[in-house]
Amino acid sequence: MLINFQNLRACLRRRHSTLLPIVLWAGVMLTVFPAFGQGSLPERPDPAAIAAHVREALARDRVPGASVAVIWEDEVLLLDGFGMDGDDQPVTPDTGFRLGSMSKAFTALAVMRAVEAGVLSLDATVQSVLTDFTLADPEAAGQITLRQLLAQTSGIPRTAPRGAVDAPLAAHVAALARAEPAARPGERHIYASPNYLVAARMLEVAEGRPFADLLRDTALIPLGLTDTHVAAADGHLAPGHRYWFGFPFPAELPEEPGRLATASLISSAADMARFLRFQLGEGSWEGQRLLSPAAMAEMHQGTVEGDGFRYAMGWRDGRIAGTRALHHGGILPDFRGKMILLPDLGAAVVVLTNASTLMPLPAQPTSHLLADEIAGYLAGEPLASGTLSFGTVVLAVWAGLALLLASQVRSLWSRPSETVGARRRLSGPILDLAVAASLVAGPPLLIGLSWPDLWAGSPDLVIWSGLMVCLVSGFGVLELWRFFSQRRNDQKSVSK
Repeated sequence: MLINFQNLRACLRRRHSTLLPIVLWAGVMLTVFPAFGQGSLPERPDPAAIAAHVREALARDRVPGASVAVIWEDEVLLLDGFGMDGDDQPVTPDTGFRLGSMSKAFTALAVMRAVEAGVLSLDATVQSVLTDFTLADPEAAGQITLRQLLAQTSGIPRTAPRGAVDAPLAAHVAALARAEPAARPGERHIYASPNYLVAARMLEVAEGRPFADLLRDTALIPLGLTDTHVAAADGHLAPGHRYWFGFPFPAELPEEPGRLATASLISSAADMARFLRFQLGEGSWEGQRLLSPAAMAEMHQGTVEGDGFRYAMGWRDGRIAGTRALHHGGILPDFRGKMILLPDLGAAVVVLTNASTLMPLPAQPTSHLLADEIAGYLAGEPLASGTLSFGTVVLAVWAGLALLLASQVRSLWSRPSETVGARRRLSGPILDLAVAASLVAGPPLLIGLSWPDLWAGSPDLVIWSGLMVCLVSGFGVLELWRFFSQRRNDQKSVSK
């Protein structure tokens, strides 16, 4: 905008001018916000732009394959597959992916249908249905309700014991008898997958049928989810991928039938599009009432503070780009994904990817970052990549870890001067042994996963940790042996 400075000077001469503040404000606003009021994005998002953005992110982060569905005004705006699956076949909208913790939203739907049917009550205690349920603190176990399980406020810890990989649901729930509560029931939100296993077991016992059958009958079949399966044997599921030192390799991991309610459901982008469209509604699907509008609202309403969101029932209630967003991610050793509802816009997105790592990294995984970026675009933000890509961070972290390993190898050939005092010579190997102990105990405590879980989800990190433990502890033991050998030799010399 061009300002006529002659007119502006005339205004300045008028001692009582009221136009000057208005002119200056308008000039500043048009300078700072040149596109103010013009709307730089189309009202209807561009599916081609979204698809191009997905391809760019997958190539950048070395993700072999993905499937994406985008809903806009209750219509499927984009439904497409990208890249290849673990069998080296093209990914399509019907390709199966394990959902990980996105399974919880399906479990919540099945449980809420039982609540509306009068089979269960949200405020009933677990022990009113599962009479043998207990924790290491029996008093706390007796206070936990179904509502607290769904909101993840039961106090069950994130690192609670669980059954074997192929154990049934009942065995996983029974294993909680060894779990020490991390908080009193109802005290605070602690995200712990066993909450949904206990809820599913309550439904199983109350109905007298296996949870897998109940999930099919109450959620999958009514919504017409023909590509959504409770087990890999029911439909095609190509292997996912695990990252090894930043690069994906196919990995076929064992089935976990007992963890269906919280992590093991299989679905496709096409079926997830139907599921998200149902979730954007008021409880009906193709003329059939599955839940009342009140029950849908209760299922979606966040009730307890989490980390930047309020946890609802199988959903996190937060905000993206200034608009309400119901979302949940899923992370497994070989698959990752995230789904987001934007109920005020009638929009949704799900991104499913077939590569993962359980290594803790200072960056969002590709699936989560893409879902957030696409949701932001649907809400009116530019479609732009974040500053830190997952692939870049992975390579940077491994470069740093490789340098640490190389430094430790180099230290094996260096030897402290024998003129250094005894205390200083002892401090080095003692510190090495302390570091080795922290490498053994630290990752499970910090990440919340056992070493077998870490091996399944991040074998490269386990190998690196093992090498570091061997080198650091070996160097510490070697230096202690050198120190005490020198002391003995010195004592022999003095005695002579």
